[in-house]
Amino acid sequence: MPARLRRDQVLATERAVAAVDLLMQNAGGNAMRTGAHAVQRAWRDAHTGRAHAVNAPESALTLFGRTALGLDVQDAAHLC
Repeated sequence: MPARLRRDQVLATERAVAAVDLLMQNAGGNAMRTGAHAVQRAWRDAHTGRAHAVNAPESALTLFGRTALGLDVQDAAHLC
């Protein structure tokens, strides 16, 4: 169960980043100006969250795959 939750968390993060990237691409040049533009803030927040070690797709998806196959699992992310 925890492996599935980690997988779902990472996939949700990836989808959120993809969605906010689309928003930024279509927001126009005004969204790129320095300041408190809501789309720029959402873009920064999503990318910052994605950069956290617990959101690393490779480790979470490997954990899920190993669990699904009944293999030994060692996950350091639970220490975060």
